[in-house]
Amino acid sequence: MKSKVSFSQIFINSFYKFQNVFDLFEASLGKVILYFLLLNFMMFLPITTQVVSLSDIDYSRYGFTFHKDVPDWLPNELPSSCKIESQQLTCETDYVFEYQIMNRDTLYTIYFNVSDPSNYTEDATIIFHKDGFNMNFSNGRRLELNYRGFGYTDFAEVRQMSQEDASDLLFESVFQSIKPVLILPLILLFVGILTVTNIILIVALAAISMLFSINLSNFPKFKNMIKLMIFASTIPSIINLILGFYGLSAFTSISYNFITPIIAFFMFKRSRMLEETK
Repeated sequence: MKSKVSFSQIFINSFYKFQNVFDLFEASLGKVILYFLLLNFMMFLPITTQVVSLSDIDYSRYGFTFHKDVPDWLPNELPSSCKIESQQLTCETDYVFEYQIMNRDTLYTIYFNVSDPSNYTEDATIIFHKDGFNMNFSNGRRLELNYRGFGYTDFAEVRQMSQEDASDLLFESVFQSIKPVLILPLILLFVGILTVTNIILIVALAAISMLFSINLSNFPKFKNMIKLMIFASTIPSIINLILGFYGLSAFTSISYNFITPIIAFFMFKRSRMLEETK
């Protein structure tokens, strides 16, 4: 019988058919929790979008400082026979170019135009090969990246630029390739922390609501009160989604924390009134 309660029914009853919310108690707790997670993912979509669109990331916080000390070989010693096009590096020679660059007081060796990157696994190296580049850090960590951050890059043209312009172009391209690796943990951290906070709120509100069971007969069980609080968070989640897209994410926790218990009260009252008339 519980499986007959659909997600659409949960949403409709939670959005405006408050008098039918008690019918949703037939839904399994697992389905209601999944509904709660979907609400949270929807609610945090604006924050996720903002994180993805970050342009001024302090890369030094993540251990990347090589852009702060531009080496002398850039750009005059770049290979003029190489270019990056359609996210692939091509050179008119098989020669492997070697450079050195400082990152966090550690000297890194750059191997450029490598045919088989698996042969270069030592720490403190950066290996540019046909399909991307690998970064082997001095602490043993390793990143395998593609040329997603690079547009069409002809190194013969880069050699004609000033050192400042060439370094800005190349370092920004490298950072744009690194960015997805940095953004995903940030998104998971933000969404994870906020979702856990909302879980704590839902459980706390349900626990406090159980105090009313002392004076009211046929009061819903604790499990059903958790469901009720999740249903009541539907409208606040939609409000927060709108606030987020208008750049008002700072107010979303306030609206969620205050509106959820108010709606839960009206849901309980409307459903209880309907139940008493039967």
